[in-house]
Amino acid sequence: MGQKTIFPTVCIALGFPDVESLLAHARAEYDSGERFLEFRLDYLASPERGVAALRKFLTRYPDCTILATCRRRQNQGRFTGSIEEQIKILEAARLALAEHRLWTSRLRARKTARTTWRICVRRPTWCFPITITEALRRVSSRYCGAWRPSRRTPIKS
Repeated sequence: MGQKTIFPTVCIALGFPDVESLLAHARAEYDSGERFLEFRLDYLASPERGVAALRKFLTRYPDCTILATCRRRQNQGRFTGSIEEQIKILEAARLALAEHRLWTSRLRARKTARTTWRICVRRPTWCFPITITEALRRVSSRYCGAWRPSRRTPIKS
């Protein structure tokens, strides 16, 4: 039996000497259908600027999965700074990615709460606007047997 993974099967590594070309190639890969990209910050002349590039790219393409790396020369990378500098860059990248994940989850929750659906119960003439969250609660409780509306009682949101 195959294992389930949360990542796509192919990761596209992007290593370029300047931020503009890194973002341009990342956009081109996204447009070609790739959603799992590795930003090689060690290739940049100033790896600290790569963190801003991460934020900029993710605000425009929030459904993309980004892996940020900064490899030292000893690990077949191009970063020549100290370990403390490397950790500082990677920590800034981690915070940028975590900040983006938190922002998108809040945005999704806000969109879900504001969206209303029309759910029809028993007859097409009994339609009531309710939120997606309430609809999911009602559907799940209906299958679990906990919530049973009467035939004549309209559902109020």
